[in-house]
Amino acid sequence: MAEPRKENPPAESPGMAAYREAAALLAESRVAEAMAKAEESAGLDPNIWEVWQFLGNCRHQQGDDPG
Repeated sequence: MAEPRKENPPAESPGMAAYREAAALLAESRVAEAMAKAEESAGLDPNIWEVWQFLGNCRHQQGDDPG
């Protein structure tokens, strides 16, 4: 019996990769760099809702509620 063929997972989009980098930067308390990377992510793919939430949360933490 032949072994089932394994599919490669789809490649991560540049926007999602930048978002993940932003999250890693924030985890290291590098807030300004994290926000810059998240803004890059939003520019690459504005359909990633998580990045918009991420930016809003960062701005809220910095006291910038109007955004």
